[in-house]
Amino acid sequence: MNLPTEYEVHEINPGDNKEIPLKPVFNNNIFSVDEDTPVQIEVEVEYLWKNKPQQASSVKTTTLLNKNAIDWQEENSIAAFVTLRDAVVNSFSKEITNMIGNIESPIENMLFGVAIFSALNNMPVVYVPDPNAPFSKISKEGILLDTVQYPADTLRLKCGDCDDLTVLYAACLENVGIQTSAVLCPGHIFLLFNTGVSQKNADMITLDKERYVVRDGYVWLPLEITEIGSSFFDAWEKGSQEYNTWNKAKELKVIDMNDAWNEYAPASLIDRPQRLQMLSNEGVRETVQNNVDMFCKYQSGVKDERINEYVTRLNSHPEDIPVANKLGIIYARHDSLEKAITQFQNILVQSPQHAEAHNNMGNVYAQEGTYTLAIEEYKAALQTSPDDGGIYFNMGLSYLLMDSEEALDCFKKSWMLCGKNDTLDCIWDIDPEGKGLRGDPKNISRLTIKKLMDNLYKCLETVEETSPQQKVVKQKRIVLKTLFAGTRGDAPFENQAVTWTLYWK
Repeated sequence: MNLPTEYEVHEINPGDNKEIPLKPVFNNNIFSVDEDTPVQIEVEVEYLWKNKPQQASSVKTTTLLNKNAIDWQEENSIAAFVTLRDAVVNSFSKEITNMIGNIESPIENMLFGVAIFSALNNMPVVYVPDPNAPFSKISKEGILLDTVQYPADTLRLKCGDCDDLTVLYAACLENVGIQTSAVLCPGHIFLLFNTGVSQKNADMITLDKERYVVRDGYVWLPLEITEIGSSFFDAWEKGSQEYNTWNKAKELKVIDMNDAWNEYAPASLIDRPQRLQMLSNEGVRETVQNNVDMFCKYQSGVKDERINEYVTRLNSHPEDIPVANKLGIIYARHDSLEKAITQFQNILVQSPQHAEAHNNMGNVYAQEGTYTLAIEEYKAALQTSPDDGGIYFNMGLSYLLMDSEEALDCFKKSWMLCGKNDTLDCIWDIDPEGKGLRGDPKNISRLTIKKLMDNLYKCLETVEETSPQQKVVKQKRIVLKTLFAGTRGDAPFENQAVTWTLYWK
């Protein structure tokens, strides 16, 4: 503490008692306290009595808890241990992302989750319950004080209990821009992380609704981090079982890290090494790559499972338009554009004004680079769904790729319709109350929309193609992956990534 902390109390009436919480402000030297330490606190009071200055003071002794201490009465304080910007965490997470290489996935957050989990698994970091005060004992017996290791310490020690491993994994994910939440239940703590996939597209991850949680319009995965030593998919299954069990019993509390940081910011630790030599082992790299390959096979398996299910249903009920629409979207997302067009055309034969089919057909044309045809389809979709801002978003994207000023008005209309559509809200990063990172949608300016368009344009992939005149041309194309504004991992706490994606109806 460099200076005393001052509080001002304007008035206390005669005979009244008033309790004033005193919260001292410490500097970073507080993190050098490794053991509980007795300290003396002096409180000075200056006041007026009959208009004359008076002064009184009192000295008391208390205990300053060590830097790893946590009081579980203040559950949100767990967020202070999720030090996403710690130099060691940053180095570790960046090395993992480099190992992944240029693999593209529409569920990129899950890919990073698999890679980080497998790296920790192979170091190995192991689960070891705290012999003195395990979280299970603290939670069940009502003991309030506990200790939590900081992520860098867990990486160095290569072991920790459930709370230690939870904050380590959360810090690594948050470092690369993936939102996390801690889940508290009787005797245990585990983790949720945001896949970045909207609720409408949950079947991109799994067809089993018991395997995920929907929060704010996005799909989140429960993960039992103490299953380290097993595969990511085993940890996911165990986490799903725990979440469902305790959620049904109504004995579960979710602590969103971003919300909790408003009250308990990540600790700024001192005298830390910039990195640890923990990933030099080629075995770690091999394990990460093997698990990434397993993830890719899993992703392909989910796609095939969905296709087989929908094809079987259509064979029995060819008039089932919703199933045909879902099948067309799957084909389109996995670059089977001709098969996708066939599905959407079949729908339009049965229902020529079907807005979903027109919108999704427009997306296929946009992926092919035939933006004029895409815009015609979007306009047809708007004939029956004039209040769907997602269609305006898609049309604006095509106009943007044609360098047309009409993109501005389309994005403006899309923004104005936020709050009426969960999927559209995810595109614009709007919360359920209609208030987004950029304020009230109704007050959006053309300048703000232009800045958003510029960010979006920078995220589009530049490809080289050969024109009919045999000239190599460069153009911007919509890519089949989630688009991010901002750079993954660059101080995500300060510069949250904004997710951009095509709107499928």
